[in-house]
Amino acid sequence: MLKVLSSQKTMIRWCLSEVMARYDITGVQLAKKMGITDTAVSRMKKRKSMPALGSDRLAKLCDALNDLIRESDQKVTVTPADLIFYSYDKDKKSA
Repeated sequence: MLKVLSSQKTMIRWCLSEVMARYDITGVQLAKKMGITDTAVSRMKKRKSMPALGSDRLAKLCDALNDLIRESDQKVTVTPADLIFYSYDKDKKSA
C-alpha cells in the first residue's frame, strides 16, 4: 500500500517507478519496448507528479508494461489507474 505524507500538497502522485519495481521491469527494457531512449524512461520514472501524457502515449506505456509483464509469465494487467495514486484532502479549501 502506498503512503502519502500528510504534509504533501500533491493530490495525484505518479507511480511508474513503483509499478516497474513490483514487476521487475528495468528502464532499459521499457525503453526498448516503447521505442524511446533510456533517458526518457528515467525522466518519466523519477517524476513525483503525473507527467503530461496524451492518451496515445499513456496507452503505449501501458501496452509496453503489460507486454513485459506477460513475458515473465505473470497474469496481471496494468491500467492507467495503477500508474497514479489519488489522495483526497477533505480539509483543502476550494479556490
